Amino acid sequence: MSPEGCDMAHTPLRMARLTSPSSLSLIGRNWPEYLEEARRVLKPYGFLFVAEPAGRWEEEYLGRAIAEHGFDVNRSDQRGKFRYVRAVKVD
Repeated sequence: MSPEGCDMAHTPLRMARLTSPSSLSLIGRNWPEYLEEARRVLKPYGFLFVAEPAGRWEEEYLGRAIAEHGFDVNRSDQRGKFRYVRAVKVD
């Protein structure tokens, strides 16, 4: 399966290959699986950057959800209509 046609929850990437994926795609119903997949493919202490429409998330829920999936949230803020979260994979 090519990366252009894959489900973000099941990428064709090998484990611990990336240092910094980013996302504007947590809109799927299985968005918790997207976070699990990001954790799987990130190298130890790799960065995760998430940008999501602010109206879809309560103020702190997105950061909490990311933290619950094994990331240390460094920053979460809203600019305009988007919420941005910066996190690091915790081992």
